Amino acid sequence: MERIKSTTSGSAPPTFRPAPPGVAFTQFASLSSDDVAAVIARLPDKSSAADPFPVQVLKDVSDMLTPFLMHLFNRSLAPGCVYCFFQGLVCDADPEEVGSGL
Repeated sequence: MERIKSTTSGSAPPTFRPAPPGVAFTQFASLSSDDVAAVIARLPDKSSAADPFPVQVLKDVSDMLTPFLMHLFNRSLAPGCVYCFFQGLVCDADPEEVGSGL
């Protein structure tokens, strides 16, 4: 963790854009097993120091893990709140890409 902090300490702070007019986020949508399986399948076949778990292992057992991951994700999304330990994370997703299903 310290290595990550030291290598990113000089980075510019994240920037935020307001949502386009008429766009509102009211609730999370539930995920299906197909949603979870598709995301796992699209993961790049590489690991990092921050998360050294071999991605290929996850892909190899995804048929067994997908139902449990789907349940975990949906249980996490159901309350519609963000837990304290996630509040420091930054998601740099482009709303147009998210809306297009990429």
